[in-house]
Amino acid sequence: MGNINAPRQIVIAGSNESMDKVLEAARKSGARKAVRLDVSEPSHCPLLEPVVAALKKSLQAIHLQQPKMVYVGNVTGRALRSAEAISEDLATNIAHGVRWYDATTVLEEMGCRLFLEMPPGHVLSELGREAFADVRTLAIGETSLTHAVRLASQFDQTRRSPDDAKNRKQLTTGTTP
Repeated sequence: MGNINAPRQIVIAGSNESMDKVLEAARKSGARKAVRLDVSEPSHCPLLEPVVAALKKSLQAIHLQQPKMVYVGNVTGRALRSAEAISEDLATNIAHGVRWYDATTVLEEMGCRLFLEMPPGHVLSELGREAFADVRTLAIGETSLTHAVRLASQFDQTRRSPDDAKNRKQLTTGTTP
């Protein structure tokens, strides 16, 4: 699996021959849609395992501090709270599937009500809107960063209560489209 974006959308990654076989089998099994994506590399699959060692080495050369906010990882789709766990996720996610649906479910369960999708595209915003009725989504590529920041600020102001200033948690995700 390359990405598990939603119960209805799974992205595969691998060799061309292997993907052709899976696409054919999916179509024969009645898949509503089974198409190749136009991407430059087979991200998030074991074919990129050789890159992991180089990423780990590069991250080890950087002094990472304990995070000040929760980071939701690609590989596990769970909340990560230590610099070591985040570093491991950043280094290894290139060779593992992205658990985007799991990650966004965790964010929603933790109280996140605004998802911003970085360019390119808007598919993940649409999937988030379908999955979580109480979450607002925005594809930044279809607006401006200024608008997104203004929306986030307004959204944050409307969500606060007097006790929230003490208890509010900041959230981020490592997931990529």
